[in-house]
Amino acid sequence: QVLFSGAQNYLWPEYSPDKSWILFWSSEGETFSRKIQLMRLSPSGGTPTPVLTALPNSSFHCSKARKSCVLRENAAGKAVFSGFDPVQGKGTVLAETDASSIDAHGWSLSPDGGSIAYVNSPDLRSQTIRILRLDTGKITNLSIKDFVPGQIAWSRDGTVLFATGGTTQGFGWELVGVRRDGQFSILDQNSRGIWFPSLSPDGKKLAFAKDADDINVAVLENF
Repeated sequence: QVLFSGAQNYLWPEYSPDKSWILFWSSEGETFSRKIQLMRLSPSGGTPTPVLTALPNSSFHCSKARKSCVLRENAAGKAVFSGFDPVQGKGTVLAETDASSIDAHGWSLSPDGGSIAYVNSPDLRSQTIRILRLDTGKITNLSIKDFVPGQIAWSRDGTVLFATGGTTQGFGWELVGVRRDGQFSILDQNSRGIWFPSLSPDGKKLAFAKDADDINVAVLENF
């Protein structure tokens, strides 16, 4: 079902916390050097409405529990996190931190809306996920042995972070579930890429992209 069609590029759709809107980026071209617009669209389709304009390479995530959304803008090696409302637009700055990765899937908002997990660029080979508390600005490091995380997503109960990235032991790429004590379980492996971990709304299925002879989307159950 086509909800909307236009002449621009449309990227990374996500529901608003109450599912009354579909939020997505609209760009006239590539997103690396041009400002981009965040749009909202009714789930039944229609004409999208601008929410805010953001710096190049910006990204967003929403939390259902607190009914909050967070915008990330990247500038001069820093990540600036601001709250926003799908109708009212951009709010105040919540936190600012050093971060080199600009990947939209390189950070994730916790289910309760109180923390942000993020990674630095995989090129730095850091075996660490950082967790930022938005109320205090405190950052804790979650070390993962022999694994370089690239993209992450919280579990629905907030106890596990699902991460895709590269192993330092020669196999290639892995999808892992990481607990707060740094212990992790390997959910899938691939000699080529694994990307974009994404939980279903009920938290029972984990979707991710996997590079095979064709690039496929896989769905993992009972993990």
